[in-house]
Amino acid sequence: MSFTVNETIAAPIYFYYQLDNFYQNHRRYVKSRSYSQLQGTYLTAAKIATDCDPIVYMNSTGRTKYVDTTVKYNGSSPAIPCGLVAKSVFNDTYELTNSSDSSKVYINESNIAWESDVKYKFHNIDLTTLPAGSTVTNWTQIQWQDMEDGKITYIF
Repeated sequence: MSFTVNETIAAPIYFYYQLDNFYQNHRRYVKSRSYSQLQGTYLTAAKIATDCDPIVYMNSTGRTKYVDTTVKYNGSSPAIPCGLVAKSVFNDTYELTNSSDSSKVYINESNIAWESDVKYKFHNIDLTTLPAGSTVTNWTQIQWQDMEDGKITYIF
C-alpha cells in the first residue's frame, strides 16, 4: 500500500495501522498467556499448561534457539513467553519516504509502550525465580522472545 501526504506535518506524527482477520478478542487467544510469567517469574511447563495452552513448550514456538542464539533449546522446556499471544507475531515492517526527495523518514520506535506496562506488567525472567541448581546466567538463555522490548529474533 502506498499513500502520499502533500503538506508539511509537525512532529510528532503517530502512525497507526489496522490488521484484518486477526481476532485478538477470541476467547482462546485472550486466555492463552501467563501473567506471572510475563511479570518475570519462572514457571515450569506444568504450571503454565492450563493458562498457556496450546503454546506451553519451546517446541511449540516454532523456534530452535533462544534470544542468545548460541543456546539451542530443549523442546520440552517451558516456552518463555508462553501462549498464543506471544506466538502471534506478525511482520509490522513499514517504511516512510519523503516524496520531494525520496529520502527515508526516520521512525523512532523507542518508548512506544505504556509506562504502566513497562513498569508493572512485562519483565524478562528474574533469575532468582529459577529452580535451585540452575546454570542459567542470563534471561537470553531461556527465553525465545524479549518480554520487555517485544522484538523477536527470528530463528527457525
